[in-house]
Amino acid sequence: MPGEPHLLIAYDGSDQAQEAIAFAARTFGEARATLVFAWEPAILGSLAVGAPVPIPEGEIEHEEQLAKRVAEDGAEKARALGLVAEAEAIETASAAWQTIVDAADRRHPDL
Repeated sequence: MPGEPHLLIAYDGSDQAQEAIAFAARTFGEARATLVFAWEPAILGSLAVGAPVPIPEGEIEHEEQLAKRVAEDGAEKARALGLVAEAEAIETASAAWQTIVDAADRRHPDL
């Protein structure tokens, strides 16, 4: 909605993330919100500890679908509380916080 702030909310399905959505809804009413879930493919975790493990065919696609579901779950919760929300799942090979900062740089939210 015009005049409403655009919020970027990091979401991982935790109780704290759900409370962040509830706080944003109480504070900003019908603001626009992007719910971001930064996720790392399992293969990167195994490589990081020096134990490469064969990844079954289709596993990364499966993980991507799960990540999209987590992000969409956050957006649905936000919509139920009155925010105008969209979901974004971002695959990352770096720290989740850096991916979220990069998303903010790309989307230019107000908060």
